Amino acid sequence: MAGLAEMALQENKLDDAGEILDTLLKKSPSDLEGHLLLGRLQLARRKPNEAVLEFGKVLKLEPRLAVARFDLARAQLELGNIQQAKSELAEAVATAPNFVDAIVLLAG
Repeated sequence: MAGLAEMALQENKLDDAGEILDTLLKKSPSDLEGHLLLGRLQLARRKPNEAVLEFGKVLKLEPRLAVARFDLARAQLELGNIQQAKSELAEAVATAPNFVDAIVLLAG
């Protein structure tokens, strides 16, 4: 189901992705990938506060997940929290030194 939600997100079918993720998270409330995708959906819907909450859930389950730190940084940037975004990006790069997107965003 997470794969279907990810495809819907990539195709900008936000409502479809939301429905799939609702179903997924009802069946498995602590699904790591489901919460990560829900955070990305909230970012796509321009709801960075909700995205921060979802990425926080992911990081509670897996604190060293660099992609979650990167996505959290993107949400923090949308909220204007530059220092928090830098901190998350630095953590993402420390965890995954070859994470090019995080390196580029941090340099910017």
